[in-house]
Amino acid sequence: MRTRVTNFLGTQLDRVQRFAGSDGWKLLGLVERAAGRNCADVPVDVFFPAADEFSGRQQRAALRKKIAEECSGCPVRDECLAGALLRGERYGSWGGVAQPDFQELARLWRRENPDEAEDPTVDRTGCDAPRHGTGSAYANYGCRCPDAREAERRRRGQQRAGAKGAA
Repeated sequence: MRTRVTNFLGTQLDRVQRFAGSDGWKLLGLVERAAGRNCADVPVDVFFPAADEFSGRQQRAALRKKIAEECSGCPVRDECLAGALLRGERYGSWGGVAQPDFQELARLWRRENPDEAEDPTVDRTGCDAPRHGTGSAYANYGCRCPDAREAERRRRGQQRAGAKGAA
């Protein structure tokens, strides 16, 4: 899916660009220790809704409004969003950006900051896969990172399901 840079997404990228070289996990620690953060007493499921980028307009609009209200005026809002992007989070609402928009924003971030998206804790020794963390990287290049193992597990499950349906 190709993500178009809207005014909203561009503004969010501008907000967090100053953190581009930071450590996403350290930013998470900073957010968690912040005394006046808005989310301290909010149930976590508020920030991890069932809505995604394919949800209906009304559901997305309601979620955007709710997250904007929760995060309005938070002193660590930018750090929260930047940390999530730097850690490679795929789901959730972060720094005042609701989940459907966050997913689009994360794609833009990864496209504009490809080095930031790589997980430095993954051992890529002997792996020269063009797309690290995929089933083809597992099968063809010997990549054994958790993402590649999961992608390969899903691929094999789909194969088995297809074989059962054909019998």
